[in-house]
Amino acid sequence: MFWTGLRLTNTGTQSEVFNALDKLIQKGGYVEASPSGTGLRAFVQGALIGLGRKNGGLEIYDDVRFLTVTGHRLEALDVNAI
Repeated sequence: MFWTGLRLTNTGTQSEVFNALDKLIQKGGYVEASPSGTGLRAFVQGALIGLGRKNGGLEIYDDVRFLTVTGHRLEALDVNAI
C-alpha cells in the first residue's frame, strides 16, 4: 500500500485543486490545515509514476520528501476561510 502526500500553499490561486480536495473530504478523505494555517495538506492512497511533482503552490510526493502532519483535520472547505 502506497500513500501520497499533497501540499497546497496559496490556496486562493488553486481553485481546481481546492475543489478536488473538497470532494476528497466529502468522500471521507483526509485533508488538514498546514502548520501555518495558510495552506492545506492531504494524504491519499496511491503512488505516483516517476518522481514527485511541484507546480506553483502545489506539491505532490510519495517518497523522498517529508510533510508535516498537524492533526487539524478539516470536515469541509471554505475558500474564504483559508
